[in-house]
Amino acid sequence: MWAAETMSHYLEFLKTEIRRKRQSLQLDATHKALVLCDAASVHSTARFAKIRKTFEKEANAILIHGKDEDGDGLHIPGGWGAAGAPNDAWHQFFHSIRRSWMRVASGSADIAALRRVLHTTELSVDGNPRFELTIQNSLRADAFALQQIQNYRSGKILAWAWVSRGLVTKQQFADARFGGNLEKAQNAIKSAPGELSEIINMELTKEISLEKESQAIQEAGEPLPGEVSSVWCIQLNADSEVIPLPSWFRVPLQHVLCGWMEQAMQWDKKLEQRRQAGRDLTAQQQLKYDAWVGQTQRPLVFNKRTGRLVANPGKETLSRLKKECLLVILHLSRHAEELRLTAGNGQLYKLKLLEIPASKVSSTSVVPEQVDHFSGERLVQYSTEHYSTVQYCTYSTVMYKTHSTVLYRTVLCFDVWWAVFWERGALSETADYGG
Repeated sequence: MWAAETMSHYLEFLKTEIRRKRQSLQLDATHKALVLCDAASVHSTARFAKIRKTFEKEANAILIHGKDEDGDGLHIPGGWGAAGAPNDAWHQFFHSIRRSWMRVASGSADIAALRRVLHTTELSVDGNPRFELTIQNSLRADAFALQQIQNYRSGKILAWAWVSRGLVTKQQFADARFGGNLEKAQNAIKSAPGELSEIINMELTKEISLEKESQAIQEAGEPLPGEVSSVWCIQLNADSEVIPLPSWFRVPLQHVLCGWMEQAMQWDKKLEQRRQAGRDLTAQQQLKYDAWVGQTQRPLVFNKRTGRLVANPGKETLSRLKKECLLVILHLSRHAEELRLTAGNGQLYKLKLLEIPASKVSSTSVVPEQVDHFSGERLVQYSTEHYSTVQYCTYSTVMYKTHSTVLYRTVLCFDVWWAVFWERGALSETADYGG
């Protein structure tokens, strides 16, 4: 299982892989690709339907997971899932090979060496020794297992998995690989007990060479004729130029928009249900709805050096945030023409998603000067000893209490970082404290 953000990044990676496959088959971007997803909920949730549709358009692909209400009605064959369940027949080989590589890397494959250090190892909940493995070795184990599955008898494991799970028939496999010779096709995927032992039972870790893979990815960098790409842009007004945002803005913006639209659909559904029942929202529901309607802005902090969203800016110093980061505020709406983005210096822009030929997309890794700001902080000082000083108030919401107590809350990123202080009767309820 993986997180929604991981899925979005993987779809970006998958577009390049589809391009490589088309190039290897001497096809162009007009030839559709078929992508089958397993049963992970993140693949089919309505929240990310727009992201999936955008991928299908840009990659000219059909993404099948069998859950879209407005989809094509196709369903994934039974048993198409991950390890630990009735699965697609190759995951168990992948995990066996991966674990074998990890045992060698951790030293647990050598029984003599294992006995010497057994007293120093921790035990897992099932009583087995627990070995720590570096992230690098974990990734190498994944790469090694995938390479072995790909290379083993010209992809026999994958071919057997597809035939045995009914994704293709034996005759279709024979037509594709053996000129229609069914006997050769059956021999190519027949069971051969013990054949994998030379891969799984390794004595030494094998080097994982990624040079050819890296070169192939670089060669696939040029888009094929007919490919399209979506780019987030800002525009000051109708007469000004359109300014593309860095490509690493894309996934965070998509996730915020999809999350907000999902909430909008949930409220629409609840309002419709109450209307059909001849009732208004309850007092508590109305308070929540009014609060949701009134909060359509989402502050986002990006690290310019790494090109990533800063998930918890509260762990960073203000000096580092101002040096390495930029702040934008996303203004959400149900209507695309009403989307807005405020830069860290307070300038408001229209936010647009433009679809252009992929060949005309220039490098979007450079941060345009229009959004390269982290200067929205507000210094709030009070002369009495009871009040605090807050030096990083970049975006604020003011909530009022009936007894004239004001809660001034500074929210920077998804409500994970805020500075809170109370002051009784000192802040005017009519003043504008916005960032």
